[in-house]
Amino acid sequence: MSRQPPARPVTPEQPVPELLVVLPARARGASEARHRLGGWLQDLNWPRAARADILLAVYEALANVVDHAYPAEVTGRLQLYARQPIEARQRRIIAVVTDSGRWTPPRTEPGSRGRGLLMMASCADRLLVQPGPGGTTVTLTSLAVPA
Repeated sequence: MSRQPPARPVTPEQPVPELLVVLPARARGASEARHRLGGWLQDLNWPRAARADILLAVYEALANVVDHAYPAEVTGRLQLYARQPIEARQRRIIAVVTDSGRWTPPRTEPGSRGRGLLMMASCADRLLVQPGPGGTTVTLTSLAVPA
């Protein structure tokens, strides 16, 4: 029977763990980025409930890249960068989703769709959306958890 070493707790003395994923802006790319983020959060011993919230918010941002950033005939890219800063015995996840496509303003009457920004904001402590001529950047900051 092989014995695995116990998971090391993350301490302020360790380097800030980071994740970078760049994939085609297609459904499979968004799914792969979500799975990589989930594994990374698990490796950080991120609490299960808090992990579910930030995963849901980030996946919505990734899905928005797939659905809205590029015309159907263009395969653009999606990028996910995440890091875990530790301050005052609190850990957070800061996840940044970027594309190089075009911003699609939210509908005034979303109907059965168009509630993604509200959902992201509900699952995170902070949400910042920065559209620009070179693409859109969505920054999500999780609620703090003990270090």
